[in-house]
Amino acid sequence: MPSRPVPSTPMQAEPGEAEQQAITRASSRVSSRRPRFTTQLAADADGRIAKIGPDHADHDGWMARLQDLFGTRGTAFAISQLNHVLGLVKSGGQFDRVKANALLAVVEAAEPANEVEAALALQMAITHEMALQALARAQRVDQIGQYDSAGNMAVKLLRTYMMQLEALARLRRGGEQVVRVVHVHPGAQAVVGT
Repeated sequence: MPSRPVPSTPMQAEPGEAEQQAITRASSRVSSRRPRFTTQLAADADGRIAKIGPDHADHDGWMARLQDLFGTRGTAFAISQLNHVLGLVKSGGQFDRVKANALLAVVEAAEPANEVEAALALQMAITHEMALQALARAQRVDQIGQYDSAGNMAVKLLRTYMMQLEALARLRRGGEQVVRVVHVHPGAQAVVGT
């Protein structure tokens, strides 16, 4: 699991006035955001999940947030989607809790209204993660063929992500399309924007 940023040491200079203002603004914005859903994972010696749940005492509240995160009223869909996330973040017999919670944060940020939107939001989160992995792989390789392969995969995934984003927007609009008819007289120019 990646470590957190290292706190400043006594040898470092204090931030300047502009940096202090930026820190104050960022701190204010962060504190005004609602906390994201998180899950606590504990695995047994064989790497199987022994415990999954909140990192606090309110299990029913945690479950309500999980259901809301996946846009559902029941538990079956929410648990099945959480299981998909956990299957994706297991590597070398260990579960990456940070990556699991990051994927869930993306789904929660999309605020799915129902299970279809939640499924699409989860696909988007996974596509994004895979695109970043492909880009990282392209950066590490030293042969042109490997670079091309990883780069092409990254491009495909990034395009897929954009198509998923557009699909989510269309789904939320109810499939409506906006068509504007603009008459332009000969010799004139027109600029059409949103």
